[in-house]
Amino acid sequence: MTGNRNSDQRSSRVLVLSDHRGQLDRRIAAQVNTLVASGRAVTLVSVPTAIGEGLLDSRVRVVMPAAAQLQAGAAAKHRAAGLPEPLKRALWRLWYLAAANLPRPLVPEFDMHNLALFGRLAPPRPPAVIHCHDLSTLLAGIMLRRKLNPAAKLVYDSHELYPHQWPSRNFRKYWSGVEAEAIAQVDLVVTINPSVAGHLARSYGLERVEVIYNSFADTVSTGQEHQPLEPGEFLEHFQAPDGGFKIVTHVGSLHHKNSDDLVRAFGHLDADMRLFLLADAASARRLARLCRRRGIGNVFLGDWVSPSRVLDYLARADLGVIPYRGDRVLNRRLCSPNKLFEYIEAGVPICASDLPELRRLIMDNGIGRVYPMHNAGQIAEALRDCRHRAQAGEFTAEALEQARRKYQWSTQGEKLLRLYDEMGV
Repeated sequence: MTGNRNSDQRSSRVLVLSDHRGQLDRRIAAQVNTLVASGRAVTLVSVPTAIGEGLLDSRVRVVMPAAAQLQAGAAAKHRAAGLPEPLKRALWRLWYLAAANLPRPLVPEFDMHNLALFGRLAPPRPPAVIHCHDLSTLLAGIMLRRKLNPAAKLVYDSHELYPHQWPSRNFRKYWSGVEAEAIAQVDLVVTINPSVAGHLARSYGLERVEVIYNSFADTVSTGQEHQPLEPGEFLEHFQAPDGGFKIVTHVGSLHHKNSDDLVRAFGHLDADMRLFLLADAASARRLARLCRRRGIGNVFLGDWVSPSRVLDYLARADLGVIPYRGDRVLNRRLCSPNKLFEYIEAGVPICASDLPELRRLIMDNGIGRVYPMHNAGQIAEALRDCRHRAQAGEFTAEALEQARRKYQWSTQGEKLLRLYDEMGV
């Protein structure tokens, strides 16, 4: 994916800014791996985050706070994970809403835009391009361009509709104002799907917003082919007996991902329909309590595994499920999550909520079905119907393979390099 580029272009320095906490986003890893493989010199400046083994090309220079700070952040996150879910959501909202209501000059005290962090950590060498992942890094990118190289190109990579994450008018007003001011100074805007691209274009009068999908991209750095786990190893991980129809997914702690209702749905299903969940420790404890209270015996919880191994587990599924809530929060309604592309890469049919981008990618490619999934009863009904369709051969191996080739990272990576070449960097 290197293309034909002259020696000056090959020496282009790319400064990448990331505010993705907990675990480095796979989209960012795929992009920096592709850029460094093309001959560009890539420096990733990040808030403290975990980077899975083999996730990044060794030629990517990573700059972030010291390991002690990372460990402290991880410990704080671990403590917070034990709080009740409603309290965690309330604290998160409270912090952002308090900052959003402050006068603009005081906002850097909250470091909402990472101005102090990135200003301190960014190397002094002039970059040819500054690639900002999400709105929380864009003001820092603008600041660094003025400081390091006013001629540098500025890329805004919008992973989501940032101002529309919460049902709060103040939050939306504040971040929409930030986005409107900043996006006018950007040379290239890219985002995750056509629905988000259309919203950005309409909101800010943009003539062009490019789409690069969140394709699964682990093979970019490791060169390894993923294979389903041996049946015995899969079942041992979940401490489950053999047999039945396997629905496999992974969950975090976010409420809108509807994991509680997904588990409750299995109380309405036959015992041979079984849910296998990869979950972080806090989510696993909460969902295990829910299963005990409800007497649900066809849900099996397994420890979270590294991102490089998730696909090995998903590939054991007869069906994948994405039961997200399509509520009044626009960012959730227009989502196209990493999980969707993981299922596509694994060749697994998908049963998903009827959200615009899920409908378009799943139904148009004939790789699953979408349904209303607002409660446990609807999820159970959807899973029954989708299981019947899958067993009847409605989702063919050919359709699944065509979708995999269509959305694979090599195609997305080629587009990223073409966009960089068009900017001359």
